[in-house]
Amino acid sequence: SWRWDLEREVDIAEEVARVHGFQNIPITMPSYSSAADTTREDRLRRRKVNELMNVSGYTEIVTMSFISEQTLTEFGEDAGKLSLINPLTEDYVAMRNSLIPGLISTMKKNMNFRNQDLKLYEMGKTFTPVEGQELPREDLRLGGLATGTRYPFVWNLPREEQVDFFDVKGALENLFEGFGVSDVKFVPSDRTFLHPGKSANVIVSDQVIGFLGELAPFKAREHDLSQPAYVFEILLEPLFARTRQESFFKAIPRYPYIERDLSFIVEEKVSGDAIKHLISHLGHDMIASVILFDLYRGKSIPKGYQSIAVRIRYQSEDRTLTDEEVQEVHSRVWEALAGAVGATIRE
Repeated sequence: SWRWDLEREVDIAEEVARVHGFQNIPITMPSYSSAADTTREDRLRRRKVNELMNVSGYTEIVTMSFISEQTLTEFGEDAGKLSLINPLTEDYVAMRNSLIPGLISTMKKNMNFRNQDLKLYEMGKTFTPVEGQELPREDLRLGGLATGTRYPFVWNLPREEQVDFFDVKGALENLFEGFGVSDVKFVPSDRTFLHPGKSANVIVSDQVIGFLGELAPFKAREHDLSQPAYVFEILLEPLFARTRQESFFKAIPRYPYIERDLSFIVEEKVSGDAIKHLISHLGHDMIASVILFDLYRGKSIPKGYQSIAVRIRYQSEDRTLTDEEVQEVHSRVWEALAGAVGATIRE
């Protein structure tokens, strides 16, 4: 006879069991092999990212993983596109290769409702096609945007101060510090969609993992943004891989410190971060900290140059330093600056 309801192998198996009798089939436990939950650590790391960004005053958003043809080549890698077979609208025709379009779109919607003071972030995956492979590469990224006033509307905080490059840079520095990652550098970026004088690439252990900066004025006009917007985007996997697994206690120094200032002139292309990194990695154990406290460009400074002043704290964990010991290391610091970045003493 013809049975129209028997289409698959499982249907035949069910029919055999019915005829034989379900009560006649012995009860057995299904085989199961257990393994450690490898996703728990990943969840904890993501939760830590959320906590650190919230501490910096940022609010999490979740946007669509689809973007338009126009924004596909604006902010991400130029490595081809992943088009959708049945796109929802013209604004969602391809898988995203950057989180920045979603952040800008959210900013525009908020501006329409006169919500002009924003600090937003999103943690999500981007998709990049890989030649010779059926599936794309998926990268977990963290993107953020800040615009408007620096502080919330509170009576005892200044209302006129606006967010700038250093607010966004500080949020990323807090993130790196929270994960125990110290080998971080910020170097000038040449990305066309960022302001050439207010942008940087983020480098961790000699690997570029992202960027930050102000959107270039022409790019802000293209997206009808009425006020400056500062954005950042970094890869999270390299950050997670370099996370310090254990925390170490360091006793409060028992011996006093000595501080010395250095004021010098260097080319404008030399960043303060490069100066701090150079001094901190000279290999002298008694250099406890380096702080850049002054930067000047203008009258009495040659064109194309800038005056930088840093404060170096010298301290030992096992003895009180003498002026002679500090002066010897201080002189070596100056020699390193003169040789590495061409620094000259400001008279």
